[in-house]
Amino acid sequence: VLEENPDSIILRIPVLYGPVHDLKESALTVLLDVLRNHKTPVSLSSYEVRCPAHTGDIAKILGDMATRLDGLQGGVYQWSGRCLFNFKLKHIFNEYI
Repeated sequence: VLEENPDSIILRIPVLYGPVHDLKESALTVLLDVLRNHKTPVSLSSYEVRCPAHTGDIAKILGDMATRLDGLQGGVYQWSGRCLFNFKLKHIFNEYI
């Protein structure tokens, strides 16, 4: 995209989550699906990090970016939520199961 139009603005989002029809729709909610639907212990990585971003937060960021288009340079921008280890996410999910 930038090769064709260097003025393009790209927003990278590592892991997106929000309302879903099926828990398998997001790399984040799939963890919840695994925890809810397994009767036996599940092996989860304790070193992988996830930085989830909620769709509502991204909508606000896109709106903010749109109001500042004249001041933004073309390029790649990245935004993510608070980064957590998979193991920590499992503990957070367990509070809601």
